[in-house]
Amino acid sequence: MKFKLSIFLLITILLISGGYLVWISYGQDIVDKYIITPSPTPDPYAGWKTYTNEEYGFSIKYPGDWYDRGNTTGSYYDFGNSFSYQVNLPDSIYTTDSIWVQVIENLKNPDKFVTWNNIDQFFNTYRSFNINESTITFTINGSPKIEVEKINEFIVNGKPALQVNIKPAPNTLTDVYSNVVYYILDNNQLVVVTTSKIDYRKDLPDIAEKMVKSIEFIK
Repeated sequence: MKFKLSIFLLITILLISGGYLVWISYGQDIVDKYIITPSPTPDPYAGWKTYTNEEYGFSIKYPGDWYDRGNTTGSYYDFGNSFSYQVNLPDSIYTTDSIWVQVIENLKNPDKFVTWNNIDQFFNTYRSFNINESTITFTINGSPKIEVEKINEFIVNGKPALQVNIKPAPNTLTDVYSNVVYYILDNNQLVVVTTSKIDYRKDLPDIAEKMVKSIEFIK
């Protein structure tokens, strides 16, 4: 009995010693070959710039090789800023190949908005639509009718967001265009991100969506 126990202990010691020697010699090779080390997640916004607006309490990222064209004035929103890859674009909200970020607070000029009484009603009207459902409406008093189609609904930094497509209503005598527009409801203000009506860069909608998903609210 003692002899068998001695043999067992000897074999155990040899196995442990052998395993230790193997690990010392080849352990790292085994780890590298058979254990998958997760790669760090690349930053999708690496090289992008950040625009911050403390007055309206939000920040948004935009491509690093684009330009912040500064404040653009408008009759129906409280704040507007545009971004473009062309630095020499004129200061107009209808220039091409630009993306605008605008803020509407409680319908600054309610006499201009003939369909809705407040920001919540505006947002929830489109939010109630099914995906790909559209409606013919007025946005601003005196402007041509437009067709608004709901494309997507999601969350941006805890805030409800909508993606819609806006184009002239059928049989409307106006320029042919199609806008990708995002609405993000932040308490009592609406953040609006819009691509230019004349899109020579076909990646503008993708860039706009990426910008929208980078928005952070700092109030």
